Amino acid sequence: MILDVQGITKKFGGLVALDNVTLSVDRGSIQGIIGPNGAGKTTLMNVIAGTYRPEGGHVSFRDEDITDWNADQICRAGVARTFQISQPFPKLTVLENVMVGATFGNVVPQRYRLALAREALAFTDFPLSEDTLAQDLNAGQLKRLDLARVLATGPDLLLVDEIAAGLTPGEVAEMAALLLRVRDLGITLIVVEHLMPLITKVCDRVAVLSYGVLIADGPCGEVMRDPKVADAYLGEEYQAASESDMSGTEVIHAPQVMAARLSEEHRTVPASVATSRAVGNTMLKVENLQSRYEHLQVLFDVSLNAAEGEFVALLGPNGAGKTTTLKTIIGLVQPWGGLVTFDGQRIDGMSEDRISRLGLSYIPEDLHLFPQMTVYENLLLGSYCRKDEREINRTLDFVFDLFPVLAERRKQAAGTLSGGERKMLAIGRGLMSNPKLLMVDEPSLGLAPILVEAVFEALVKLNESGLTILLVEQNLRKSLQITDRAYVLEQGQITLSGLSTELMKSEYVTEAYLGIEHKTASEGSD
Repeated sequence: MILDVQGITKKFGGLVALDNVTLSVDRGSIQGIIGPNGAGKTTLMNVIAGTYRPEGGHVSFRDEDITDWNADQICRAGVARTFQISQPFPKLTVLENVMVGATFGNVVPQRYRLALAREALAFTDFPLSEDTLAQDLNAGQLKRLDLARVLATGPDLLLVDEIAAGLTPGEVAEMAALLLRVRDLGITLIVVEHLMPLITKVCDRVAVLSYGVLIADGPCGEVMRDPKVADAYLGEEYQAASESDMSGTEVIHAPQVMAARLSEEHRTVPASVATSRAVGNTMLKVENLQSRYEHLQVLFDVSLNAAEGEFVALLGPNGAGKTTTLKTIIGLVQPWGGLVTFDGQRIDGMSEDRISRLGLSYIPEDLHLFPQMTVYENLLLGSYCRKDEREINRTLDFVFDLFPVLAERRKQAAGTLSGGERKMLAIGRGLMSNPKLLMVDEPSLGLAPILVEAVFEALVKLNESGLTILLVEQNLRKSLQITDRAYVLEQGQITLSGLSTELMKSEYVTEAYLGIEHKTASEGSD
């Protein structure tokens, strides 16, 4: 045994994030930790890594009590971790970022640190030059950089938090293989993850948290057969089906059934509204948009539009330029060329605040909430440009009706919310400006299946109420099921567009998403 967690309790004010959690991890194993958003998974990782001090219990690493150690002491002792959101030093090169890990991990002579950093990069099969700036990396490359940097610390125990979030299916498979290679080096891993195919492929044991309580811990197959796990992780609507699937004689098949039920390809979503509504005049028109970051051009003549009341998706693999498109439209990135027209007014070149006042709201992938402020205060900030207090309160009531959990936690600090609750708060704050068009970037990223459903259902309700939505989302199947039309972006260029119902059948779209080479787009794009 390399890690022993005994009776850990952690509170944030009146919120009990961890309640008497006990967990042991064998040396050389891969321990999975799953559970719905807000279950306490990341909080447990933070306690082990020394970021948080618990109110009760203790943590032992290699038979030494590290409960009261600082994070830097724990890292030098051999415990390293990655984070849900990659936060490299953007102006440093890839090699320089990994050197940070080599410098602050297990102490090695200076002359060995450069070689150690290069060895870590090579181990992760990093695809670009070591001189590439971190700010120029896409999501998949950033995840490899994160892993290389923590490997350079020389860990005996590696805590991996949502390392597959935002990756394409092909990248998830590559990451699973990479984690197994890390284990083969003799490094023990604890993996927090929502993607069950990765968990079932790499983990020897799985622990399940629900509302801060450990409800299951054991071999992967046994845990996946536990009805409490299906109920906590998927919600009651799935429980009957799960029990039905797992009541047959082929017990060995049960883990695969659970994995499929939790995978992207098998989750249910609201019915498509693509053919059920009429749409109005063009609200957003993007023509030949070009954008770049310093020397790196990212967008090449991107053209798209969204009509009033329409629900439009912008799809494509990691690094295609989807987020850059949204940031350029809203004014966070200044365009290098092209036109952007919103509600009949040209907005390219305008500042973000001026564009926002016109009625365009942007929900970024990394949310940018104010963690020390309450839910209520964060929401009110979204209405800063509005004057009518009665209308503001009406919008606030609408947000609380849409996301009841926010009403329950209105006095709670935003920084203590779960990942799913923070997503809801970010969307709610965007709605507080009373927008005409809402741009949402990766709303399902890092969410448990039941909360993915809640967020997507909320977006459908907003659209059905008349709000125009432009959605960027890695979940190809869900996006096409709930939207009217979609555009496919590859390497900064629109390569295909059309009705979502038609693109759902397109092999070209699947190939683009998986990164498979293809020659030409199918006919019928508009």
